[in-house]
Amino acid sequence: MTFDKKIIILQASRVKVKQADRFQTEDVYEWLVGYHQIKDLLGQYINKNDTILILGCGNSLLGEKLRRDGFNLIFSMDYCENVVTNMSNHCDTCKHINWLTMDATNMPIRDETFDIVLEKATIDTFLVNEKDLWTLSAPTIKIIDQTLSEISRILKPNGKFISLSFNQPHFRGLLYSKDKYDWSIRSIDTIGDDFHHYLYVVQKGLPISCSTSYYVYEPPKIIETMATCDESKENDIFDINL
Repeated sequence: MTFDKKIIILQASRVKVKQADRFQTEDVYEWLVGYHQIKDLLGQYINKNDTILILGCGNSLLGEKLRRDGFNLIFSMDYCENVVTNMSNHCDTCKHINWLTMDATNMPIRDETFDIVLEKATIDTFLVNEKDLWTLSAPTIKIIDQTLSEISRILKPNGKFISLSFNQPHFRGLLYSKDKYDWSIRSIDTIGDDFHHYLYVVQKGLPISCSTSYYVYEPPKIIETMATCDESKENDIFDINL
């Protein structure tokens, strides 16, 4: 089964891209976990005939291995032109994947195009310079909001956004739980025994009230206090009979 990528693109104008030096020499790299660790979970949420967009594919073999497992309608996109070029020529299987170079915050893709948008640590990369995950900087909030808004826009009704992250639910759940995205967190799966990663499945069209429950933790408030001294006792120090 084939899918003409011209159908999904709104405009043919060249998207502003950047080069990443690491991709000039690095062949492949898997962030967080390998495909074998999430294969069964993904199979619960993705159908073989779903149209799938891998957001921020990098030089991961995720798309290649999904294709080998019979998921034929795969689009892999990244902001870095050289990694898209390299991965599209990585193997014969990769040549059957549709490769796109674009910015996740402004994707020239038609509304309601994909059944699945899948990302593995792409959202995490937006947070690498943050010193406090409880209080994100304005630029980071903006880029995450733009990306999530775009994901919601290009998802079909009842489509799923599947996000694999290092961030615990008390951080990531709050980012994903907003009415404006017209979706709800359907499930959160924990991967790993000692060192955990999290697979968030978010379904478009479900109200926030249908969201799966997750632990919401707030850091303890730091209360500043000033040491006080009993004035009468302070005076006693000087009341010494010699």
